Amino acid sequence: METKRTVMHTDLLRWYLENGLKVSEVFSLIQWQPGHAFGEWLEKIVKGCREAAIQGDVLKDITNKLLANSSYGYALLNLSKRPKVKYIPEEKREFYLRKPNFLQMKAA
Repeated sequence: METKRTVMHTDLLRWYLENGLKVSEVFSLIQWQPGHAFGEWLEKIVKGCREAAIQGDVLKDITNKLLANSSYGYALLNLSKRPKVKYIPEEKREFYLRKPNFLQMKAA
């Protein structure tokens, strides 16, 4: 196998090395550290919700809840499946209509 600048997990690299792979150059290493990437931020949001509930501040409570929910939900979205919507001036419409990845046109 001959590749240039391949990204590999350490366990996979170890297996390849044990089976005869020769590594000629290493460009960078990234060490994974177990933990919660957004733990501190999430704790701040949860603490804000609790404080708002104790104070009876409904607006602050809902705002913190929306922040937490929206950040989680956005991470799960598969944006590659969303269609791209563009407004195309009339003089360029023929160009876009002929593209192979063109899906649909709605005249405004």
